[in-house]
Amino acid sequence: NIHVAKDLLNHSNIQTTMSYIETDHDQIRAVLNERSLAQGAVAQTRKVDYSGSPQEAAHSRPALPRPTQRNSSPSPQ
Repeated sequence: NIHVAKDLLNHSNIQTTMSYIETDHDQIRAVLNERSLAQGAVAQTRKVDYSGSPQEAAHSRPALPRPTQRNSSPSPQ
């Protein structure tokens, strides 16, 4: 609680206390995940392929055709 910290540090202005606060992104992520699960979200786990083989999807897409150059002369009207 930031207000408790302010009182314990004997700060008169909460902005002084806020300058000592660092954001812990891992803690925020964990709290948001727990909250989502409590609200009925489905737990998901990340799957990582450590085999080193290229992904199938990367080879299944055809290369884009090269753009054609347009004629720089004006078209007849």
